[in-house]
Amino acid sequence: MDIFKEIESKKQIGTIGSPNRVVDFTMDIKTEAMNDAINSRLLAFIHEEMENGDNDKKIVLAIVTEMVNINPWHQNQNLKSIIRERGTIPYLSNSSNTIITRLQMLTALKPKEEELVATVIGTPPKSGTPVYEIPLDIFKKYRMKQKWYLGTLLHQNIPVPISIRHFGATNQNDGLGEAQFTGIFGKTGSGKSVFGTQVMAGYSRFLEMGMLVLDPQAQYYQNNFGDVGNFNWDFHGILKALRPEETLLRLTLKDLSFDSVDLFTRILIETGLAKTIASTSVGAYNEAFEANLLESMRNFVANKNQGYSIYDIKLDELIELNDNTNVPYSGPIINALYETYQPETAKKKSLSASEKVDQKLVKDKFQQIREMFNSKDVNRISIKQLVELILNKKMFIILNISNFKELGNLGKVDDIRLRTFLMQEILDSIVEMATNNYDMEMGSTSTPAMIVLDEAHYIVPQDKTGLSADQKALLANISSSVKTTRKYGIGWMFITQLITDFAKDIYKQLSNHYFLYGLQIGTDKSHVIAKVGSENIKMYDAIADPKATGKFPVMIQGPVVSFSSMQAPIILIGPNSDIDFIKLNDPGDNTLIEKFNQVKGSKIQTYSEFQKASSGDFSIVG
Repeated sequence: MDIFKEIESKKQIGTIGSPNRVVDFTMDIKTEAMNDAINSRLLAFIHEEMENGDNDKKIVLAIVTEMVNINPWHQNQNLKSIIRERGTIPYLSNSSNTIITRLQMLTALKPKEEELVATVIGTPPKSGTPVYEIPLDIFKKYRMKQKWYLGTLLHQNIPVPISIRHFGATNQNDGLGEAQFTGIFGKTGSGKSVFGTQVMAGYSRFLEMGMLVLDPQAQYYQNNFGDVGNFNWDFHGILKALRPEETLLRLTLKDLSFDSVDLFTRILIETGLAKTIASTSVGAYNEAFEANLLESMRNFVANKNQGYSIYDIKLDELIELNDNTNVPYSGPIINALYETYQPETAKKKSLSASEKVDQKLVKDKFQQIREMFNSKDVNRISIKQLVELILNKKMFIILNISNFKELGNLGKVDDIRLRTFLMQEILDSIVEMATNNYDMEMGSTSTPAMIVLDEAHYIVPQDKTGLSADQKALLANISSSVKTTRKYGIGWMFITQLITDFAKDIYKQLSNHYFLYGLQIGTDKSHVIAKVGSENIKMYDAIADPKATGKFPVMIQGPVVSFSSMQAPIILIGPNSDIDFIKLNDPGDNTLIEKFNQVKGSKIQTYSEFQKASSGDFSIVG
């Protein structure tokens, strides 16, 4: 069917009024559409203009951004007394209303080879131009690279795709050639985690790109979304329907074998073991001791023979005491004491340390920490091997970093600080490998990837008050990585509650924004306005609390809204279940639906299952 005739066959909502510009328009609503809920709806009209000497016929899609009802009789001061007495003016209150409606242009389309392609208009539309509802399948005809559906239009049951593409080479399956950065924001209960899984699923389709999900609450690892019996969302099933099961993996901290001198030292400090052995106390001396211990430990390992690992360190080596004239050749803890304190004090603490390492509690705790760095355990994976799986093998990996206590009885430890140390090591390894894999001459990378960070405000907060030096260092590292690794194909997705709590230097680098419910007031709203524009903020203000409506709206702004030639945002209503989401993205032959039904309810493989499937061949991990 001719697309123009198809549009003209739809219900007419109104006509273009006056005044109008090229990017936004006034619409007069027809009487029969006065009661239609059209706020934030997408409408269409046909626009004709001369281009290169030819009459060019285009379809303009525009969003209703504002509706104002005007009744001149109710504005008449002489009739206010009647209104106060009766509440209405007979025959005039309901029959003399005029609704002035503003439209914001989203895009213009024109037919080309049985498809619709994006274009622009160069003249304002003429007053009197009919405005219609849009056809249900108009976006199926739109030519877009790598369509992905997150929901339907607000107030309209029309699926609208966004364009999600991998970060690899442009000549490989529609790659972008560089990374993008994504932010998903919304208060608790807004559905941000589920929307996050939908976006992740879109990227997971591409075997050209690896992904790492850093999971601070075990939600993604355990596949725990929504209330049982009320909201069905099988993230693992969705992933298994979209990519081969052998490319999916979930890990816990117990699956990792740590291999960093810095991480080992920080765990010794954070668990209190180093302070117990060295008899240090809180204060400036303690901070100096920690810094000196880190440097001493680095030197200690660096001076060992090739092949020496953290797991090879013995407790007695840490407090080995040589002649004072050869202090640099003593154990790391002894060196740190002499670097921190006066010689007499350092000597006393050193002698005390020799006694404390014989205590059973000290020995047991050291052995637990040392075991974390057991590189000889074939049932565990090192951080370097983990990064190789992500970048070189292009795997999708969920790493559960929620509970360090599963590593043993480490005492009273700060999970956030330990998480900081671990993430620092992972990030450093990713950046190093991505940098090495970048082809300077070709300006391309063979190892694109995305890192997903949930509850991001804990790791990259705006307010740095109370942060430790290590937390500040990680924040600076992530901020630097976001700015520098785009060309290396390393992208980030940050999922968090409030924009206000999120580091602004990172927020400024985001390409795509997903604004869910809960950002309607204060500074958060100002940040939304800065991205979507004051003319579109009223659409966001109109979205309702999902707890009251049972619907999950999201405003999307950025390059993923690729059909928006004016960079205008769209509002979508997310699917109510995993199967609805799968149906939205099924190519039309039911293959995705059938695959999902086959794998639904089964979780993606653990590391032990991954090893068994590898039949003892661990070449994939190094």
